[in-house]
Amino acid sequence: MSSRLGPAERRWVLAISSLTFLLRAVMGLRSEIILMTRPYIEDAYYALNCSWHISQGHGFSVDGIHPTNGVQPLITLLYAPFFFFTGDRLAGLRLTYILQGLIVASGCYLLAEFVFMLRRSDRSRPYDAAPVIAAAVWGLAISCFNQNTNGLETGLTISLIIACFLNYEILSRSRSLLRAFGFGVLLGLTVLARIDAAILIVIIAIYDLAHNKWAALRSILVYLGVALVITAPWWIYNLAVFHNLMPTSGQLESLHRPYAENFRFFGNALFDYLTVFYYHFYRIWQGWVTVVATSTLLALWILTFRLPRMRSWIRQQYDFRPLTPLLIFSVFLIVYYTLFFSAAHFLDRYLTPLRLIIVILFSVGASAGTAIFRHRALRACALAGAFAAILFSALHYYGLFAHAAILEDFYWTGRWAAVQQGSFGMMQTGLTGFIAPNVINLDGKVNADALEAQKKGNIAQYIIDTRIQYVADWADWVKPIIQTIRQRGVTYDSVRTIGSIVIYARR
Repeated sequence: MSSRLGPAERRWVLAISSLTFLLRAVMGLRSEIILMTRPYIEDAYYALNCSWHISQGHGFSVDGIHPTNGVQPLITLLYAPFFFFTGDRLAGLRLTYILQGLIVASGCYLLAEFVFMLRRSDRSRPYDAAPVIAAAVWGLAISCFNQNTNGLETGLTISLIIACFLNYEILSRSRSLLRAFGFGVLLGLTVLARIDAAILIVIIAIYDLAHNKWAALRSILVYLGVALVITAPWWIYNLAVFHNLMPTSGQLESLHRPYAENFRFFGNALFDYLTVFYYHFYRIWQGWVTVVATSTLLALWILTFRLPRMRSWIRQQYDFRPLTPLLIFSVFLIVYYTLFFSAAHFLDRYLTPLRLIIVILFSVGASAGTAIFRHRALRACALAGAFAAILFSALHYYGLFAHAAILEDFYWTGRWAAVQQGSFGMMQTGLTGFIAPNVINLDGKVNADALEAQKKGNIAQYIIDTRIQYVADWADWVKPIIQTIRQRGVTYDSVRTIGSIVIYARR
């Protein structure tokens, strides 16, 4: 695929992509505890654990014992060679930051190409800042950094989604079986990157059929068929081993639906997205303030894009209709993850395609503003805002090198568990399990046996029957389980507390 970007835009985007890669690659050089505790989140270590065991020939498993489908397959497979060739968990972990850098840097360039693609055919402007701004926000803003470099599949999924839209535009201009086949491969990889992207494929196919009628039917059948073939091994594995297409992690999160909490965190995620460069300001105020702040921000966005000069300029320069499938997909994600899922604190990650749309709109709006509004006061405000955004990101990026994060408690728990005899059960077993090979997952996210016990409300009996020697996690989670176990005649004594983690041992 040849570049659409003009020479000036291409130079800027290449520079931004290079810096994006460098900022992530150097993170692999940090000290062990900081390396393990940020920016990778707890759930990232499920994929990393699974990658380690794949490299050791144990298949998809986070502990080498229980098979799992509670991870997204593609990122897990991409990590595995690092552990295979180094033979060392820490060394392999360091190298994953190189992969993350390559993924997000590629995403920056693809996003710039995609924004440029949205321009109308009459491209009279010799230079357009929108692709450059979009690439800079996605690659350099700490708000996006926290999501596209969290150790999970988020950055990979978005990069592949953008690639899909770019290739769909090529396919729609010139239909051929070879292009349809290549597009199908790309769609299949996107689904393997994140399973819920299967819905996006269906949306794209319906959108293609609606716009191109029966002339597109043959290519639609080809790319859908190829995508199905690419993803078939994963579906077969799910049905054969777990008798369910939904991953165990998804099944666990579907057991409870805390609507009030989900709506609150959706508001929080939307506030993060609308601020573009910033995140988590809502943690310093009460929930009702988030509602007011988010509503105010949304109103400002709408009013800005409805300004007559702004609206006229954008209509002349850009066509947002290719974003329609992504917008429909984002609406689906909002409805599904808000109404039918728990883990509300992950909504900002689940809804990242919506963040992508907002970044695109912001970049186009910012470019339009520089072309339309030339008042000195407005330019001064824009420069001040840019400086504040850069400072905010720089300070938080420095923090990624300066000190460990909340996962520090799990790190030290893993160090302690690694030298103990017997199995070590925890609800959250990502980082601890990465450090200690004797850790067993209890919440069922990556352990199908524990999931069945959770479904029956009988995790205490599972612990008794499997004779787990140690049980540990946050006190609010562990103490009720220990109390139930004691009521059934088995004694676990409190033996240690590590930060927020309490540890009980079987007598």
